[in-house]
Amino acid sequence: MNKKYKNIFCIILFAVFQNFLFAQSGDLSGYIFDKDNNPLNGANVIIAGTNFGAASNSEGYFEIRNIPFGNYNLEISVIGFRKEKIINVLLNENFKPLKITLQQEIIETGQVIVSAGKYEQKITDITVSSAVIGPEIISKKNFTALDEVLRYVPGVSVALEQVSIRGSSGYSKGAGTRVLVAVDGIPIYTGETGEIVWELIPLTDIERIEIIKGPASSLYGSTAIGGVINIISKKAAQEPVTYLKTFAGFYGDPSYDEWKWNKSQRTFYGLEAVHSNRNGDLGYTFSINKNDNDSYRENDFNKRVSGYLKLDYDFDSEKSLTLIGNFLEMNRGNFLYWKDSRNALVPKDGDRDQTVKSSRQFVS
Repeated sequence: MNKKYKNIFCIILFAVFQNFLFAQSGDLSGYIFDKDNNPLNGANVIIAGTNFGAASNSEGYFEIRNIPFGNYNLEISVIGFRKEKIINVLLNENFKPLKITLQQEIIETGQVIVSAGKYEQKITDITVSSAVIGPEIISKKNFTALDEVLRYVPGVSVALEQVSIRGSSGYSKGAGTRVLVAVDGIPIYTGETGEIVWELIPLTDIERIEIIKGPASSLYGSTAIGGVINIISKKAAQEPVTYLKTFAGFYGDPSYDEWKWNKSQRTFYGLEAVHSNRNGDLGYTFSINKNDNDSYRENDFNKRVSGYLKLDYDFDSEKSLTLIGNFLEMNRGNFLYWKDSRNALVPKDGDRDQTVKSSRQFVS
């Protein structure tokens, strides 16, 4: 074979071999979505045991190019979602893009507290005794008011709507309190008696409750001698969210027949509606609440209607303006003391027909 034919043969052989090599590789691609079929941007896709990988774009699409044909195991991960492994992905000439769905995963971080020093600190770094109540604790129990939540906190006692931390004060109706209760650092008290109006705070808008068990008057004033209870409210939801909550029940018969004072069934019920949304830089949350309680004691009924509105406007990532307003209309009986030991559920004759009607508003 002369030199000319040898060169032609080598060229043909090289071309065939090159086509054979290219025919044995392909592109491994696919789309990544969440459970609601929304594309996930920035998800990492790695071929297990290799350095080959890619990240998904805004449409959830990823592509790993020029991969030899064969079986591969893929590892997919993105912050906020459970890591996924896909085994035995066959890459060949008939390969079609994958469709991968990831499940959301809650990542729990260390608790922080603001109330201790008026700036964020890890709960393990502060020098005073403290406690944090998260929204999951509130949602697990059918609480109807904030003071019911506080009864489950060690060192905190509530008596007839008056709160005390570690015995800092007893019951002093109409004489204020030695424990500061605030919403986002703003105290909530009535102007005339300094009492706490628990009904003004909707439980569905609470992000967490921070409790400082000890004197904090140097930061919050003389009303914080016994401690601080700071309610941190939620930010407005990014998408429209509506909650409906209701409860109802009835009271059983007294322990002793002598204490029976009414033959009718005594009941209680409540209804709450909350809506939250965000429109650009403006977020809002509003709620309406109605509670009726006949009580098991005579002239101890309580009927109230309350409303709540929160507006927050973000000027930039560091500056924002928040406005909180609410109102309470209440009509209740004025049961203070029992008549005698045989009439423990009946008030004194002079208090039998006394009622209290009040209207309260709060803006900050």
